[in-house]
Amino acid sequence: CVPCLLSLLVSSATMVSRWKAIAGVSVVGVSCGVMMTGWEARRKKGERIVIVGAGIGGLATAVALRSQGFEVDVFERAKELRPVGATLALAPNGLAALSAISQEACEKVLKSCTMPEKCVVKNLKDEVIKETRFINNKALLVAWHLVQMHLADDIPGKYIHLGHTFQKYAVD
Repeated sequence: CVPCLLSLLVSSATMVSRWKAIAGVSVVGVSCGVMMTGWEARRKKGERIVIVGAGIGGLATAVALRSQGFEVDVFERAKELRPVGATLALAPNGLAALSAISQEACEKVLKSCTMPEKCVVKNLKDEVIKETRFINNKALLVAWHLVQMHLADDIPGKYIHLGHTFQKYAVD
């Protein structure tokens, strides 16, 4: 879930996996949200950090690392970042984690959110199967691609490389 993923990204105890990509650069994060604490990267000056995947996890990781002064490149298989139909429910802890990563992205996401009053489940004939009203709802709904777009806005375009497929890694 995204709130858990965002919480993971700001955790200083997150486990680090370091791989060597086929191009010879160290990969320390992947789109599933693996992130390093930064201590290991600080040992090797001049080594660039590569993140495979420009989904929410990859971009949030890149933004968090860049905010700590690391040089980060993000590689994505897709040739463009474009909208998908998914909607996310962001709980208060997810918004707090996003705010810790990027206050600007969080503010943009908040402007894009809606707070649902009810959930209606319908069948293919457009008949209501179930309707649930939300009481004291604190989760916000936002389009997945808007979170991705707002995080991408925090990374200069020259550091996001589209149309690249990650093919191989080897453990250091």
